[in-house]
Amino acid sequence: MMSPTKHISANRARGFSLIELLVVLAVAAVLLGLVISPLASTFNFTNRARRSVEVQDAARYAMEVMSREIADAMGVVAATGDQEPFLYYPSGTPGQGDPVVVRGTGAISCYDENGIEHDLPNAMVDIVLPHDSLGLESSGSITQPLSMQHTTADDGTQHPIVVRYFVGLTHPDSVTQYPKWQNNVIMPRHRGQQNMYTLYRVEFDPYDKNIGNWAVATSETTPDGKAVWTLNPKFFYDTSADTNRSPSGLSARAYWRKKAVAIMPTDTMDLVDFTRDDTAKVDSVTGLHPVLEAHSLVTFNPMIVAADPASAQGDSREPSTYKTAYGHWTGLQNDGTVPAANFTPGISGMLPRIAVYKQEKDPDTGAISLHRLFDSSETTTTAEDHPSKKNRVLAWNSLKGTVEFSLPAPDYDSEKGQAVNTSIYDPLSSLATPPGAYITPGSEVVTVWEDDPNDPGNVSKYRPVVYSRSSSATKDIYEVPEEVAIVNGMPQQLPPPRTYIVTSAGRVIIGYPYPSVNNPLQPQPVPNGHRVTIAYYYQNNDPDDLVKVDYLTRELLTINLTARNYDPVTQKPITTTLSNRVRIRNTQR
Repeated sequence: MMSPTKHISANRARGFSLIELLVVLAVAAVLLGLVISPLASTFNFTNRARRSVEVQDAARYAMEVMSREIADAMGVVAATGDQEPFLYYPSGTPGQGDPVVVRGTGAISCYDENGIEHDLPNAMVDIVLPHDSLGLESSGSITQPLSMQHTTADDGTQHPIVVRYFVGLTHPDSVTQYPKWQNNVIMPRHRGQQNMYTLYRVEFDPYDKNIGNWAVATSETTPDGKAVWTLNPKFFYDTSADTNRSPSGLSARAYWRKKAVAIMPTDTMDLVDFTRDDTAKVDSVTGLHPVLEAHSLVTFNPMIVAADPASAQGDSREPSTYKTAYGHWTGLQNDGTVPAANFTPGISGMLPRIAVYKQEKDPDTGAISLHRLFDSSETTTTAEDHPSKKNRVLAWNSLKGTVEFSLPAPDYDSEKGQAVNTSIYDPLSSLATPPGAYITPGSEVVTVWEDDPNDPGNVSKYRPVVYSRSSSATKDIYEVPEEVAIVNGMPQQLPPPRTYIVTSAGRVIIGYPYPSVNNPLQPQPVPNGHRVTIAYYYQNNDPDDLVKVDYLTRELLTINLTARNYDPVTQKPITTTLSNRVRIRNTQR
């Protein structure tokens, strides 16, 4: 028989000590760690790869959609001063009342986490596509000849349709105040509705009464007297019209949100980056430093062209038009008739910079030197001291991409204090012309009003004798028939009846059709009381001027898109950056 002591000892021999248990647990934990850690890493890697694919797919899709439509556009508004390619009638009906010009502002409003407004440059573009590429009235195919996309209203008028791409908040329609940006991934101290920035596309009719806040009036006017409106940078958030409900029963901003379609995911992507003041105190609610400025991760940038050499067009002896490589310049628009001096110099991005140079070759060394003689961006010329230094009279044509040195002058009228009973008229004398100005060859229209100025039947228009100007310094006059003697730059015989001669000094010599008393074969001076009017253009550039232009063109638009998908686990963004330069195919110079 076994004793109790031996039985107890046997039971104790079959158990584990506390140390043994701890060792086993430690070994098991290590083994589990070695197994689970790769699994967790694999899961995190897979999740990050999935998000990376998502952000790449979203970015490529958005870039493809934007590039395709912008390339087909007939009109583009992307930068400050760009004009919508149509006139807008505030009366609400095209063709009724006085039209206004609508210009872009080059920026759109955005709001940070505290509801403070910031400018978001280059984050919006308006385009007008060819009719009927949107399929609003027919098959959805482009019709020929090209015309701008429009719809026909009930009253028969045609309303343009604008396609707009812009960056805006996911939830812009806050009830009582301007909305706030909120990214719950990087704002751990503040919980609530996530409200990040995404990319929208919207089609709208400027005459739609539901979105009357699309543009706002200004105090500016164009050179031809039209009122200027600007695109409303706060159109997506504007609370000013909330009390005036539109026909839809919604406020303007609520209607914008209803029409706008997000073309990128809105749950985890954010398309605005805020530069912060790291030296300032952190906000106690958001846990972030205060914002200094905002930067859009989607931008539409016209191409910058620097020192583009413009080529002379037409007669090389008296060139008046110089053409650059691209047209559709951005900024304040000009049709080639408003002098550059009428615009304020130094408006960044709104005016082209036009410089005139003289190229000379050293007779001894053969070295080529370039002298800058004029610069349109300078308030006071700092041109080199050169014999050809002078302020050039010029304008530019934004659409055609040309520099025009020939500008229209006020009509010369002999009844406005000029000499009568004479054959010689000096139209330039009534104009404060710059040094070296002369009448543009072929631009003048000489008219003699014989009896009643109010009777068009008594108007006689005259024709030039000869039309060519020598570029030689020794013969700097308009050529006249060889049988006419020239003394001190003036012909000693009047031109044939109903003709005229223009001298290099800008004098117009008229051959009146009635014979004089002393010489029946010689035309007499225009009799006293017979009105003479001369319409003309003038210029003061030199034939050997070299013209270079700095400008931004909408013919080539660069789309930059940086998409960021935030990982809730790591709180780090997964980023994809795309850039595409789009040539606008349907713009015509």
